[in-house]
Amino acid sequence: MTQMQTPETVPVLTHDEQAERSLISLLLSHPNLYANLQEQLPDDIFYDAKASLIFKCIKEVDKDGDEIDMVSVTMKAMQAHPEISAYDIAMIADEDKSNDASYLVRVLNSLRQRRRMWMLGKSVASKCEGLDGNIIEIIEEFRKNLESISEVDKKYVFSLEDTVADVMKDVNARRNPEWKPNGTMTGFMELDRVGGFQPADLVIVAAESSSGKTSFAMSATLNAIKRGRKVAFYSMEMTRQQLAARLLSMETGISSSAIRNEPLCGFELDRLAAKQKEIVDTMSGRLFFDDRSTSNLDTILASIRSMKLKYDIDGVVVDYIQILSVNMGGRKSTTEEQIIGEAARRLKNIAKDLGIWVMTLSQLSRDRENPEPNLNRMRGSGQINEAADITLLIYRPEAVKPFDSMRTFPEPFKDKDIRGTAMVTVAKGRNTGTCEFLCGFDANRTLFYPKDIKDIGPHVGVPSMTTNNTKNGVSAPF
Repeated sequence: MTQMQTPETVPVLTHDEQAERSLISLLLSHPNLYANLQEQLPDDIFYDAKASLIFKCIKEVDKDGDEIDMVSVTMKAMQAHPEISAYDIAMIADEDKSNDASYLVRVLNSLRQRRRMWMLGKSVASKCEGLDGNIIEIIEEFRKNLESISEVDKKYVFSLEDTVADVMKDVNARRNPEWKPNGTMTGFMELDRVGGFQPADLVIVAAESSSGKTSFAMSATLNAIKRGRKVAFYSMEMTRQQLAARLLSMETGISSSAIRNEPLCGFELDRLAAKQKEIVDTMSGRLFFDDRSTSNLDTILASIRSMKLKYDIDGVVVDYIQILSVNMGGRKSTTEEQIIGEAARRLKNIAKDLGIWVMTLSQLSRDRENPEPNLNRMRGSGQINEAADITLLIYRPEAVKPFDSMRTFPEPFKDKDIRGTAMVTVAKGRNTGTCEFLCGFDANRTLFYPKDIKDIGPHVGVPSMTTNNTKNGVSAPF
């Protein structure tokens, strides 16, 4: 650590060049680290000229919505800051990365405070050398500047009075005839009557394999974008073309498998072309895919931040949580439960940080004796439910194998027909309470849709799975 010197020339103020280079190295190596630390990184935290310039490039790359890495930061430096070279960046990127980033930030902020104290003291000393200026004004200016150095940033600290005033502001705003709900409406009355998906919500949709998790997510997404919301969809198992075919299938009634793989007849092509035009005219610019097909959580989180910056998205779907690759910061002996719990917490954090909702899908372990979903069967981690604001469980008796024609819904829907019907249980609602409801499921279109319970007939034994009424066959749900 270089100590403060006081020669006649410009003094070298106290700083730690090694800590600065180590932190820059970590920022270049972990794409999501800057987003997590940016509130603790003021512009003047770096004293070394090269470290300060590279940090400026990092901030500019993030502002552009691009992922922070060696390539993007070097390109930014070449474009806007020729005084820093690719060699300089490469040398700093190779610095020791063993230190904890939060520890380095604390050290550098402490040194920054010391430098600011020195400059404040020098300024006061200079003003007090002569008889110019009002001494009371000098003291008051010193007091204010000293407080600005030592106090916690008030932007993130609020009193009860401020917070209650914010609540009342929202209450009064809802009296305005032009007021629109803050949440994203899903198209399902039981969810929408309690506000739908709210900003900062982490929504978990859990079900057994092939019960329709992706279909439910796509159905809610379709309803959201029809209502003007913008959604980003991340799937580790399906391409953007497959997801788009699902959306077209939901709108046309033509199975997604036929849209992707079969020659369509004339009237089907006409229907598809008409819906394509309608989607472009009414829903363009509201649904986004990142085509990198990565399961790396840091990459996905960086992409979400970019999507928010570029397109101001309202929500995100991540399909699905158990196959995310999570960087645990070098921790050894981590269990599957800890990894999945960490993924859920990071998704919750980004939802709160960006003011968006995040829906992530989760597998339930199979139980052939009792296939009705419950929270204890959440695969990998009960910590998923702990992080969630809303947990939805989907049950389609038709999808349970081996198929049992006498299988029923549980109470209070035991007497209702299971054909083309699904039960959605709100097993956790941090701000909404719990409930369960029935909705329709169109296997051909892989579409969940609202269905009045009065329109669902009595349960009867059925000989086989619901079949498709068109020539193209059933498009199996995921």
